[in-house]
Amino acid sequence: MTSSVFSATRSVFLSNQRFAALLDFAVTVGNSKAANAEESEFVARLVSSTSDMYLGFDLSIEDYFPAATQQDFWRRVFLEVAAQIRNGSIGNTDPPTEWRSKAADDAEAIAGILTTRPLSA
Repeated sequence: MTSSVFSATRSVFLSNQRFAALLDFAVTVGNSKAANAEESEFVARLVSSTSDMYLGFDLSIEDYFPAATQQDFWRRVFLEVAAQIRNGSIGNTDPPTEWRSKAADDAEAIAGILTTRPLSA
């Protein structure tokens, strides 16, 4: 069983373990990147929503990040997650591994979904 992150035009499929890890990393990075109360609330909403997520969960961008400001924030967060995975500062910090490369690619794919779809108001 896999999880997915999708929009009306694109999707990425992830193992359940990778999905959970990337969400955890996004919360960690999101907390450090939140520049104002609104962005801190975006992180708090994701944290409260993760209790509703389960194995095989399909995360709809339109449902979880409906506003353009949310989508932009999470795009920046997932790009930073990818960068931190690649440089070994988050996740498996052992010498570079295939895990690191693939996890960073998945984080970038999620960021890509957040940038290529028409943003809602």
